[in-house]
Amino acid sequence: MDEEGRGNAQRKKLTNIDSGEREESNRECSLLGFSLRRATVSLARSDSLELLLLYDSKITSVEFDGWATPKLRELWLSNNLLTSIPAFRCDSLELLFLYDNKITSVEFDGWATPKLRELYLYNNLLTSVPAFKSDSLEILNLRDNKITSVEFHGWATTKLRDFAIARNPLSGLPSAAIKGMKNLETFHCYESNLGPTLLRGVLEFQSKALKLVTLWGNNISEVEEGAITGLGPNTEIFLTNNEIVVLSEESFRPMLDILSKGYGVLNLTGNPIRCDCDIAWLVLNEKFLTSISGKCHNGTELKDLDVFAMKDCGRQSNVSASTTQAVDRELGQLRLSLHNL
Repeated sequence: MDEEGRGNAQRKKLTNIDSGEREESNRECSLLGFSLRRATVSLARSDSLELLLLYDSKITSVEFDGWATPKLRELWLSNNLLTSIPAFRCDSLELLFLYDNKITSVEFDGWATPKLRELYLYNNLLTSVPAFKSDSLEILNLRDNKITSVEFHGWATTKLRDFAIARNPLSGLPSAAIKGMKNLETFHCYESNLGPTLLRGVLEFQSKALKLVTLWGNNISEVEEGAITGLGPNTEIFLTNNEIVVLSEESFRPMLDILSKGYGVLNLTGNPIRCDCDIAWLVLNEKFLTSISGKCHNGTELKDLDVFAMKDCGRQSNVSASTTQAVDRELGQLRLSLHNL
């Protein structure tokens, strides 16, 4: 439910954050659009409070020590002026919204939130992310920060389903952390300075539930063999709007071998792909062409490429023997079909 949708729910609106009032009978408390300086201990004292909205109130700091909210499930501190988040302890908290602030640091080490499922920290000023451990976290959104590095040593989020770290000037991917996400469904890392080369082993997914990988707009021109592994037959992977020219068989065939077994798609739209003998291996496999999307640098759709365009590939020294044999076999079958017409 979004902020507007909560209007039908029971709320207690306060105008004085330092009032010290105890609202034992209210499940929801809302402070939206007030000009506040800080959220203090005195506000958060309630045996019944489940939802606390401190949204768009110009809050600059929050003190969690001494909070007495044993049933608090959702805490909204988004669209404020927070610069840091201190250690936080809450046995009941499930959703924490901290987006649209000016947060530069988060003290994960002192956190004790055993039921936290969703954490939203996008649109802040984080430059690094310390190792995070959680047995309950399912959604972590860190997009649109200033993150250059992620501490992967000690990272443990085995239940994480949705991980977004897009639009950050990353110096490298948190490969080890990603490898440990056994239940990952979606991974967003678009526009994150990953180019020009995706190195071998940089994305080794270990989740059988993987549905979506977004890597568009990263100035990637080369994908090394084994750079992206662990895709499932129904995974959609977006490498759109990059600078990929060569679709090397060593790098892309292993992906398409898997994707072509299901409904998965490798989307390469917006890349200046060179459609010569380098992609004979692709053109000669109809299943592959149904699992890939993109255009040649001259505008021709990959799915519209003709096997006859590959007729001279057998003379190229850099084409594999298997591809040459496949070209000859396919041309022979086509000639036989034409002869029988």
